[in-house]
Amino acid sequence: MIITIARSPTSQSAELETLKADGMDKINAYAGKIRRKYISDIIGQDMMYLRKEQEAIEYLRLSALTADPVSLDDFPFLRREALALGQSGYELSQVILYQAQLWLDIGPRMEGLRVGAGDDLSRALSGPEIDLIISDFETNMGIF
Repeated sequence: MIITIARSPTSQSAELETLKADGMDKINAYAGKIRRKYISDIIGQDMMYLRKEQEAIEYLRLSALTADPVSLDDFPFLRREALALGQSGYELSQVILYQAQLWLDIGPRMEGLRVGAGDDLSRALSGPEIDLIISDFETNMGIF
């Protein structure tokens, strides 16, 4: 004998919401994994990146105004990193701005995929649909 237990709509809805929340956690974790290929994921690093980019822009702006090398004295992040890497302020500034531009290319595309997958999850009607959204997201993020 098979016994069938009818679940209330409230119970079914609660289960679906849990699946959606778990799905969003998976999407965010996977996005973080892919982002770590390009950025260091440590506390405060985002502030370091922004500050180094600002210093690099200003350093190159000043460098364009003179034929002499610009002192790194007013650029603490550039100065320390240039010393550590054995690069000139000019070389390091070029690298920093290249990396910033690379992130401006891929970062928004990654975020668009992540936000879009989250929106798809919010409208999902079943567990298998949620699984497909997660799978599609991971496939799409594979281009990075």
